[in-house]
Amino acid sequence: MGIYPVTFKESGLQANSSWSVSVQGISELGQKLQFNAQTSSSYILTLIPDGKYTYSITVPSGYTVSQVNGSFQVNRSALTITNSFSKSSASYTASNSSSYWEIAAVIAFAVIVAIFLTRKKFSK
Repeated sequence: MGIYPVTFKESGLQANSSWSVSVQGISELGQKLQFNAQTSSSYILTLIPDGKYTYSITVPSGYTVSQVNGSFQVNRSALTITNSFSKSSASYTASNSSSYWEIAAVIAFAVIVAIFLTRKKFSK
């Protein structure tokens, strides 16, 4: 049984964006391991004994990640787990929604005016 470097790498985040990883599991000797690490760097490096583990990534606001949860096994060698972050698609806010309603109201008004003018023209 040994202790080996496990690196969690990120790609796609803006510089100085904070992200974190939580790891838990059981070593080959039956020891429970659990830790949390947070960084603004592009990687988190830790030493973990042989065993089976799960992890979860905390995603910064405005981003998604390729795999939020996962599992890995340390088996007598170093390991690198890469997570690709990407910007979340834009969500509609109240101000965005209100501008759509304003446009819809203008179009509806234009249609009503067009109907009114058309009826007036044909009623003569």
